[in-house]
Amino acid sequence: TDVEFPSCTPLGALDGKHAVMQALARSGSIFLNHKNIHSIVLLAVYNARYEFTIVDTGDTGRQADGSVCTNRYSGRAIQNDLLNFPQPEALESCPSKTFPYVFLADDAFGLKPNLMKLYPNQYLPLHERIFNYRMSRARRVIENTF
Repeated sequence: TDVEFPSCTPLGALDGKHAVMQALARSGSIFLNHKNIHSIVLLAVYNARYEFTIVDTGDTGRQADGSVCTNRYSGRAIQNDLLNFPQPEALESCPSKTFPYVFLADDAFGLKPNLMKLYPNQYLPLHERIFNYRMSRARRVIENTF
């Protein structure tokens, strides 16, 4: 792909977005997010073809992206491999191994076999920095939708 990330393995980029809303009567602070704004959380997966493949809304603004992923059915389905993923495939660059299909996520989400995140830390070997750069470019599709 144009982002130089293995094209057969990412199913899409996963992220959450707080959508600002007017406070509901008698809702108290349940919709109040970390920025002190009332919101609901949109959880979405966006793929390299610029298509939303999963959209889930309705969690209260008090929840962080990772909590929404744990609380909502779509998030649990992603994290617990309930979505009928394609079978792992070999990559052109490494035909002797198979690689699972994954969602690309940020630090708000827990690391799972089908959720790939950046390598942590700023002092990384070159190959890990290159990986982080390419994955960040691949994740940009979801960041640009919001």
